[in-house]
Amino acid sequence: MPLPEEIARPAPGKYIAGSLVSLLVILLLAWQADVAGSLSMLARLEPGFLVFCALAYSGVYLARALRFRALLAGEGIAFTDLLSVVSIHNLLNMLMPLRSGEVSFFLLLKKVSGVGYSKGAASLLLSRLYDLVTFFFLVAVFAVSELMRRDGQLVYLAVLYPVAGGLYLLLFRKLEPALSLLFRGLDWAAGAFGKERAFMRRASGHLSGFRTELASMTSDAGTVRIAACSLLVWLLNFWMFHEFVSSLEPGVSFFQSSIGSSGAVLTTMLPVNSPGSVGTLEGGWTLGYVLAGVDKNAALASGILMHVFVIAFGTVLAALAAARLGAGRFFREGP
Repeated sequence: MPLPEEIARPAPGKYIAGSLVSLLVILLLAWQADVAGSLSMLARLEPGFLVFCALAYSGVYLARALRFRALLAGEGIAFTDLLSVVSIHNLLNMLMPLRSGEVSFFLLLKKVSGVGYSKGAASLLLSRLYDLVTFFFLVAVFAVSELMRRDGQLVYLAVLYPVAGGLYLLLFRKLEPALSLLFRGLDWAAGAFGKERAFMRRASGHLSGFRTELASMTSDAGTVRIAACSLLVWLLNFWMFHEFVSSLEPGVSFFQSSIGSSGAVLTTMLPVNSPGSVGTLEGGWTLGYVLAGVDKNAALASGILMHVFVIAFGTVLAALAAARLGAGRFFREGP
């Protein structure tokens, strides 16, 4: 299936830039950290904890698929199809540089379920927006929780969490007005540059359709379900991150681990990520955990192990999804 002509392909120079950034981070890690010591720590690990990591990561995929099901509630897409699309898309997004794997979501969605590019792209944009809101919100809550833990004031968590939960739902309900404001700004920009130009006319037309799709999703009554799925995605992610770090440094608290892992998450948002985020993810992970008070060698070792695990496990899930989609097409269309 050909790509829509509106999708811009990253320039080769950006791929080179991403690789250079990755190489620079790897060199800095090799210079600043005891890489040999970190790798020797991995040899002493008991592999049993990977079972819990696999359960948590599988839960992340399920929660993401459930969120897309809520966003695309009117499309009647089978949950197993959505889960297959999510599995393949997540792997491609991890492996391809500059987050160019994002386009695979609405391309796969169109091919598997016939959902239009505009609706697929709108659901992906909203899911990313919900991820950003949830991630930063939880990091802030966990930072406060860690301060309370160190001061011996955990009893106040009984007040903090209900208040935080109410504020979280309020944030989700306010996303629609925020998006409306954004589109009004884009409409103003289109008028300022001149709608009579052919490019601006095309952009304005696409923007109008995109805006309609977003409005239909954000005004749906499933806001609570979408918020719950987004919360589950990140709680499971943070649980998995904690399993990796605590396996090498048992004294790390869940709150401390969640704050430290934000370094790795933030590096995935860089516009110059290398293929597979090799180097940049380990650098962000190590820096975040060192700032959170984790031993440098344990931070680097757990980052390497976590990265290998998510790619390997993601590859298995994507392969199973591809096999399922291929078998489904065979039975629908015949040999």
